[in-house]
Amino acid sequence: MIAKNLPSFQAEVRRLEEQLGLLLDQLPNSSEIPSLLKNISDLGRESGLDFVKFAPRGEVNKGFYAEIPVTISVTGEYHGFALFADKVSHLPRIVNLSNIVFTNPRGVGEDRMEVNVGCTATTFRFLEQEGAGASGKGNAK
Repeated sequence: MIAKNLPSFQAEVRRLEEQLGLLLDQLPNSSEIPSLLKNISDLGRESGLDFVKFAPRGEVNKGFYAEIPVTISVTGEYHGFALFADKVSHLPRIVNLSNIVFTNPRGVGEDRMEVNVGCTATTFRFLEQEGAGASGKGNAK
């Protein structure tokens, strides 16, 4: 029965390996992190935000991937932050915005409201498994 279904199982393995490759492409490697962080910062400025703080924190190992949290504090219009969040959501890499806090709303000019916004942007990177290639279970690209 298993031998009869072998071609089907092999096709499924190929499909799953391809899907894994596509998903891993969303996790930058360590050399891509600085450019990703610069990209996030540039998106904020393009959205009309002034950065008060942009501080990457320590990497958190989660097994086959690591979280890279970044503390962000900006000043700008509410809609500017919403535009920034939308742009971040369209990046090819995974970036989560969490712990979003709006403070100190104030009028600027006749029809503009400005706020301070604090949040954590968390991106992720793939951790190469040592010895994965030797065991034949690595993702060979």
